[in-house]
Amino acid sequence: MIAPVIGGAILFGGLAMAERLTDAQVQANLDRFYPLIEQGVDPPGHWRAYEDGRPGQKWTGESRWSNRHGEAIVRWGYGKPEYITKASLADGMRVNANRAGDGWRYRVSDSPRRWVHGTIDIRPDHVLFTPGQQPKYNAPARGGYPNLYVDLANDNVLRERLLDEDFADAVYAYLKNEEFFKEGGERIWLNGMSGTAGFVANLRGQGDIYTDYYPHGGRAPLGDRAYAARRTLGEPEPTPEEAALEAAIIARFTEIKAILAGLGWRLATKEDRNFAAVATRRDLASWEARPGGAVPDWVAKIQAPRPPPPGAIRLLSVHPNQMTEAERARENEIATQALPKRLYSLATSGRISEIEYREMVGRISQIP
Repeated sequence: MIAPVIGGAILFGGLAMAERLTDAQVQANLDRFYPLIEQGVDPPGHWRAYEDGRPGQKWTGESRWSNRHGEAIVRWGYGKPEYITKASLADGMRVNANRAGDGWRYRVSDSPRRWVHGTIDIRPDHVLFTPGQQPKYNAPARGGYPNLYVDLANDNVLRERLLDEDFADAVYAYLKNEEFFKEGGERIWLNGMSGTAGFVANLRGQGDIYTDYYPHGGRAPLGDRAYAARRTLGEPEPTPEEAALEAAIIARFTEIKAILAGLGWRLATKEDRNFAAVATRRDLASWEARPGGAVPDWVAKIQAPRPPPPGAIRLLSVHPNQMTEAERARENEIATQALPKRLYSLATSGRISEIEYREMVGRISQIP
């Protein structure tokens, strides 16, 4: 018996989230990109030292190949095993396993998508997969201000819906690279791409890892501009199947928006950002009223704000002659790095903690 394989374990990354490849297509791609060579012969590529003596190494030769180990095939990339076809479990079952971070995993279920993590032992006549410790979800710590991840993690409806991998992918698409604001709060919550991918993977709790989503996962609904571009390029109108897929993505986004609204969260507006900026400046001023203290050890890890290098060009959205007084003041504040300098002074005078410093760096960067 062969366990199901993913559509893009190595070469295709999170594309499996958007287009599903058959096992035969995956196998064909593996055979194409990982040509088979005899076990025991010198590999067609290797790491070697730089000729000029500089530190580190460079890769020379072919970067990918395969070896047969009995029924198993080991796919190598840059000298490390990346994918195993027909690895053996202790009961004799054969599975296809791929590298996942520092470990390995194979797909045990399609509905819902679920993985078993473990280790591999490559032997001359077979490859053994041994299940190990499975990923555990660690709930984010609740701080003194609204935390989007904490609220989502405590929503049982969302946790149940995440079992649907298409819905999980939509959650990643909705959250990534967006700013959110919670009613009654004072801070903008900014989601990056890889961090959001890790959060969704962990919260789903089925053995996902962040590369199941980042960087290729998470497609948002097509907008009017995308459809207009299709027509400009002379492409046909969406097929009924494409239209149905698009409608499903829109429905998932609508559901996600409703879940967030029920928790008090929304995509940040201009007014929300201005409100958060006022709170940021207020907190900086209140910290400056604190008495100074000894310089903490963690300050040695941070750098003082530096002026931009000579010749650096800053792009402005508005010509200086057309700026309002407030816009000119903000532009001068950015150019002189006034707020980062105040924050650095607070750190070096022992007035704030490292956590306060790290959080304020992000808050300052979000001021419009």
